[in-house]
Amino acid sequence: MHTKLILTLLLASTCAVAADVTKSAVEAEAFERHCTDQQSANICASYDVRNAQEQLKLLQSRENKKLEKFPDKQRRLAAAQDRWEKFIQADCEFQTGVYGKDSGSGYLQRYGRCLESHLQIRIKQMAAYVACEQDGCNPW
Repeated sequence: MHTKLILTLLLASTCAVAADVTKSAVEAEAFERHCTDQQSANICASYDVRNAQEQLKLLQSRENKKLEKFPDKQRRLAAAQDRWEKFIQADCEFQTGVYGKDSGSGYLQRYGRCLESHLQIRIKQMAAYVACEQDGCNPW
């Protein structure tokens, strides 16, 4: 729940509410400024998190479709994803502090960059699962 609150704050603070990963006018302007000031840095971090989340959702959807005949594996994948989300929340809180307590002007950007880093790792893992064509193959 805390991760959802932070993501909501991250998105709300940047006016980035579009559901797709197409850059809004505000995001495009921030990228043109090379994300150098605090507001544009928050906008860039928000965009990067949204983009990574959309990539991961697409890969998860592909893997779930592949596992349609194996509902137990689908449940285990969902449980693993839930645990992974809790892990990244805890890890990013460790790395960046707790919102409201340890936050400062750069908090949302730091938290967003932490999430995006974890998301990129998970994207590689999920892509390997999707590419795996035999039962029991090691996605690493």
